[in-house]
Amino acid sequence: YVRWAKQNGIGVGPGRGSAAGAIVAYAMDITTFDPLENGLMFERFLSPQRSEMPDIDMDFDDERRLEVVEHVRQLYGPERVSHVITYSTIKAKQAINDACRVLDYPVYQGQRLSKMISNDPKAQLSKVLHKGDGEKNDLYNPDFEEAYNTEEASREIIDAALAIEGLHRGEGVHACAVLIAPTPVNDHVPTKMDTKGEVEITQFEGHSVADMGLLKMDFLGLRTLTVISRALKNIKANFDVDINVDEIPFEDPEIYRLMREGRTSGVFQIESAGMTATIKGMRPTEFKHIVALIALYRPGPLGAGMVSSYIDRMNGREEPVDYDPRLHDILAETYGTMVYQEQVMQISMKMSGFTAGESDKVRKAVAKKKIKLMQEVIQHWDDGADETMEQHWKEGAVRNGFKRETAEIIWEDVLKFASYAFNKSHSAGYAILVMQTAWLKAHYPHEYMAAVLTSFMGKTDKIVHYVSACRQEGIKVSQPDINESGRDFTATKEGIRFGFAGIRGVGAGVAEAIMAERQKKGPFSNLRDFIDRMDASQAKRNV
Repeated sequence: YVRWAKQNGIGVGPGRGSAAGAIVAYAMDITTFDPLENGLMFERFLSPQRSEMPDIDMDFDDERRLEVVEHVRQLYGPERVSHVITYSTIKAKQAINDACRVLDYPVYQGQRLSKMISNDPKAQLSKVLHKGDGEKNDLYNPDFEEAYNTEEASREIIDAALAIEGLHRGEGVHACAVLIAPTPVNDHVPTKMDTKGEVEITQFEGHSVADMGLLKMDFLGLRTLTVISRALKNIKANFDVDINVDEIPFEDPEIYRLMREGRTSGVFQIESAGMTATIKGMRPTEFKHIVALIALYRPGPLGAGMVSSYIDRMNGREEPVDYDPRLHDILAETYGTMVYQEQVMQISMKMSGFTAGESDKVRKAVAKKKIKLMQEVIQHWDDGADETMEQHWKEGAVRNGFKRETAEIIWEDVLKFASYAFNKSHSAGYAILVMQTAWLKAHYPHEYMAAVLTSFMGKTDKIVHYVSACRQEGIKVSQPDINESGRDFTATKEGIRFGFAGIRGVGAGVAEAIMAERQKKGPFSNLRDFIDRMDASQAKRNV
């Protein structure tokens, strides 16, 4: 279905997740970048030790994603393909407010208690109420506990809330998951129509479907791919040039100039104020710098100082870490900073003798911070040893001629920093989208930003933001013109012409009607002419 999407002009992402590390996926044109050339690992995607089915998640043009799903339905048979249900549950704050309402207490009583609960979506009432013994509990609130212990009404509300917390509240259709079964879906799981009566959905959630061994594929809609597709059409219309974004040269200095100057509005992943400031400080000159930035710019690495350390090492203000010359080729591209999960896997293999499959076990344990598993649980390893993961790491390093001290230092750094490490395959795939959108904006700013603005039709705050960003960057955005504007924002030699559908109160239907009348009988001469020629149901006061 990826090939079909490309053949039918539907934007497909270069690759996401660990599947980008599979060279077979690259050879089949599922992904568009060579995993060997980019130093990606197949074992991050699939290994003998992996018990669950590997994921190949794909990004598609957000506006045409459902076309791909429908193609899959026709390809395998509608009875073998189904969307997947999601169940929403009653969260802590909602449980308090619901309990308060049902028990007929004043609204303010529930609001007072719910304000004592963290905004963390994973907050649990039991953790807010009880501090616990010894273990860290950031959710605990002593005021909440005091209210429970001293106020009869609060106790009754909280007890009722504890009873209903976590229960199913509603249902919906998963945003991207699709089940593909070898025989009719009903042979495997029960199905039903969604609440709108539009699509068939499973009655089991995604994780349950996957646990049954059924194939669940994620068809993700990505707005950036919609923007790229529309920008390419704008460029074709204005310059009669066909551009293949998969052939954009990543060494183009205009890409990096745009980033260094902070002209990042509308560019995938790097347009936020924080990211723009970071990239200006970084001053990237190579694709690998963007891959690292995508992996690093997250709350964990930012809080641990990994971003500033990487930038300082990259620009020569700090000495790169070099544990051992034999590991230099693994860490050199990130200046000694453990940025990628694959680096942890490669170190475990080269230094400690882990097999590729075993290295993925290390990666999983580190990523999920399973300290007890790593330090206390004795496991059987492929070389015959029965040791904890920590012991096997250190003893294996000594057996391979590394100093025990070096192995211990790296182990401590792995525990400290590697839990923040990111999937390099995913970073590389999304870094490609950064480069593609940056190149399009650098070389065709009017056409690209017109596509960005059009993608936010109906979202006034976003349109205001991007119009302002265009003007700050020297891109002229002309006012709507009854005889010049189209439905969408259009690129001109002078800048961008405001689209009808971008005006509050003027939807796509009205815009199409105006354009059809204009094409049929020519330009409007004045307001009276417009009112006379347009249907009264369309030429309303707000229009």
